[in-house]
Amino acid sequence: MIHRFHIVGIFLAVLSGLIFTLNNGIIQLMKLDFSEIMLVRGSIQVLMFTLLLLAKGYSVLPTIGENVTKTKLLVIFQGIGSGLMVTCSVSSVTFMPLGDAMVLIFMAPLSTMILAAIFLRHNLRLYKIVNALLLIAGAILVIQPTFIFDNLQNLTPSYHNYYYYLGAVIALSSAVFDGFVNITISYCQEVQSLVLLWWAGIGAIICSFIGFAFDPNARMLSYEITDIPYSHWIAYVGITFQVLSNSSHKETLGPW
Repeated sequence: MIHRFHIVGIFLAVLSGLIFTLNNGIIQLMKLDFSEIMLVRGSIQVLMFTLLLLAKGYSVLPTIGENVTKTKLLVIFQGIGSGLMVTCSVSSVTFMPLGDAMVLIFMAPLSTMILAAIFLRHNLRLYKIVNALLLIAGAILVIQPTFIFDNLQNLTPSYHNYYYYLGAVIALSSAVFDGFVNITISYCQEVQSLVLLWWAGIGAIICSFIGFAFDPNARMLSYEITDIPYSHWIAYVGITFQVLSNSSHKETLGPW
């Protein structure tokens, strides 16, 4: 019998996917800068959850679990991993079509499945293996690597160029980081979700600073900040709260 929490989890997972796709669609449509997105998102997230942590009396470095040092490191790791995951997902759509990017980003269940088998000793049952093969086949059909489709060049869309494959690598990296975050969260089940979300905000800020170092289009940390249109600011804030709803779903209910 399907438990009611399973139904709620499925509904939230589908809603999360729809919101995630909407976010990336807005990013591609408005040509938003991924470094600026991450800085706004991280700053708002840290501010919000700092206030909540102070109100609840929680520490950002929880001293719980059998191995306190390990718990602290895992909490920090999931925050940085979450920042890398979102950074890769929002930046990938600047290099390739939205539909293709989402197919690759949504391969996160495959990386989660493999990592769960390695670290959590989950069994790889037949239906999981079949689904994994379907995900891999879908990714191959989307990316169309030349060593497989070399004789079908006339059927390959013209946008399969260097930047397309760069976007594909970034999108797949997002799926891998997502898998690591899912596994790490499972190890941090005793940690308050507010703490995990606070560190996810710190991870977003760290990733934004790294992005600013290599992103020639970023304007937020320079005198060109005044050139950012108000519509972009509205989009940045809107995307922030949409991403927060996705993150809260995962941190609260867990990856499974």
